[in-house]
Amino acid sequence: MKKWNVILGVDVSKLTLDIGCSERRLHIKIDNNSKGFGEFKKWCKTNGIDLQETLVVMEYTGGYEYRFIQYCDSKAIPYCRVPGLEIKQSMGMVRGKNDKVDSFRIGRYGEEKSDKLVPSKPLDKNILSLKQLLSFRKRLVREKAGLQSTLKERGHMYEVNKTDTIIYIAQAKIKANEEYISQVEQDWDAPVKPDSGFA
Repeated sequence: MKKWNVILGVDVSKLTLDIGCSERRLHIKIDNNSKGFGEFKKWCKTNGIDLQETLVVMEYTGGYEYRFIQYCDSKAIPYCRVPGLEIKQSMGMVRGKNDKVDSFRIGRYGEEKSDKLVPSKPLDKNILSLKQLLSFRKRLVREKAGLQSTLKERGHMYEVNKTDTIIYIAQAKIKANEEYISQVEQDWDAPVKPDSGFA
């Protein structure tokens, strides 16, 4: 198993990344975008961190880490994603919430498990596209269910007629969501087609 010179822990959020080296007590907070990634690269250079000999460890967040992962893939920076529950169980009970501390905690986990952690393979664009479609479909289905619940409740509570504005709008949005759901389902096969732009 490869021995890493540096282990970096990354606490990921929608807008920012807290990146810490527990062993050297180094920390940087950057925006979760291209500008922030450029600052990260400069920070590593300033602190003598060779990214090709560094393992970046981060928690699964369900999507907020994808931009940073794409950056790591483009620069051949080794990284791995670990379930948050696994880190918490390994490090014991942690009280409070502090992004800087969390980055060090994730880094310490990486240091302790470095002989077992295997760098992730580059993101499969087909799988990523399918996940995005599934996630969006789930949101549309949830919206549709909420609107249907509104219709049912309104029918029980009030005397409504065909000109009822709330009923009219809710029904229109339900119909639109059904069409969108159907469209998303039709696109499920698109990512794996050679002419889809993802092959």
